[in-house]
Amino acid sequence: MQLSNLPTVGRTDAEFYQPKFLKFDDLARSTGQRLGNLFSEIIQPTEFIRQYAPAGTGAQFWRAQNVRRGYVDIDDVECVDWATFQQVHKSHVREGDVLITRTGANAGDCAVVPPGTQNVAVSSHTLRLVPKDIEMGYAVGVFFASDYGRDILLRAVSGSSRPQITKEVLQSIFLPDFGPIKADLAELMRAFYREREHAETLYAEAETLLLAKLALDDLDLSHQPTYTQSYSQAWASGRWDAEYFHPEKWQALEQLDAIPGKTVDNYFLSVRQLLNPPERDTGEMVYNYDLTDALRFFLDDDVKLVSTYELGSTKKRFQSGDVVVSRLRSYLKEIAIVAASGSANCVGSSEFIVLRAKTKTVSPELLLVYLRCSLVQRVLKWCQDGSNHPRFRESELLNLKLPDRILGIQGDINRLIQDSIQVHRDARRLLEEAKQRVEEMVLGKE
Repeated sequence: MQLSNLPTVGRTDAEFYQPKFLKFDDLARSTGQRLGNLFSEIIQPTEFIRQYAPAGTGAQFWRAQNVRRGYVDIDDVECVDWATFQQVHKSHVREGDVLITRTGANAGDCAVVPPGTQNVAVSSHTLRLVPKDIEMGYAVGVFFASDYGRDILLRAVSGSSRPQITKEVLQSIFLPDFGPIKADLAELMRAFYREREHAETLYAEAETLLLAKLALDDLDLSHQPTYTQSYSQAWASGRWDAEYFHPEKWQALEQLDAIPGKTVDNYFLSVRQLLNPPERDTGEMVYNYDLTDALRFFLDDDVKLVSTYELGSTKKRFQSGDVVVSRLRSYLKEIAIVAASGSANCVGSSEFIVLRAKTKTVSPELLLVYLRCSLVQRVLKWCQDGSNHPRFRESELLNLKLPDRILGIQGDINRLIQDSIQVHRDARRLLEEAKQRVEEMVLGKE
């Protein structure tokens, strides 16, 4: 390297000047310009005391984990009150902004803020790039989400004790001219977000249909601040904590008990097939799912295949058509149907409860929507035990009443869930098409 190039970014480490990066620099310098010229601001949002508001109130708050490679995942978002939101105006995002996770486990994940975004603040663990041209924002966001572009983005990581992407290095990166394809990339990404929204609408229709059939969608669970429970009931349950006997839970159970039906374990078997990582590589490849993968209501084959030798801890095996339920219930809604279409086996956290249908009487799709509905979620919320990592017992899930009346809408539920899964897959293809377009443009010029 020539000494004259070093002061540009203040980096003297060999990693920054790898041959692949220098080759990209030559290309970008000849056709494009610095990233800093394409954005009016590169902002590291202000940190604030995290006091989240109840769901559906105040403004949305996107944490670093909501920024995925290529898109913003809003399956699990928090809210902050309006007063807090107004204090962090530099954190407010709008369509076309590029969000980059600057540090942590998912550092380098990059996404473009979708159309129609309003009243949303983002975490200080992200960088917010405000584009001069919205379409160019889409183009840069897609490029950094691609495999090739991600390598270029991670070049901006510096530091040893706490590595992070710095905005100083980021804004100095040269990028090719995305002008010829920026409009196409913007349209592909807008279509991607429309498809995802359509998929969520289909799932919401299924849940609305089920609650209407239960005739418990407007159930009043209001209660007195204080409540009592008999000693015999406490003794029988083996629980002495007030939370377990919360009126919301028992009112919901009483309503379900009044409806004809059978318990979940009449229709589904809990599968406990464990996989311990082998001592040597056997060649078996698996899809490995974490608990957070179940925030989306299905597990697809969009995770990387890994060797069982690399798993690092005991996992549970499951297969397509199973329903997996996280028993860690502090605040998450992690229940999903396994819909992987690949030939590889599926494994996941040992904290998953794996339910497999005994017969065709109740479909996995119907069970999925039932367990994720607000009524059942309230029951499970007050079944948990523990403080650091609250869990509920498997028996609490298997003993839940599954009302007979919802069996009549099983066909409609199945259709809506399968359609929603397909639309999600269609959206993913649009995202991959966008990544491929930008990579072809850049790599085709090398």
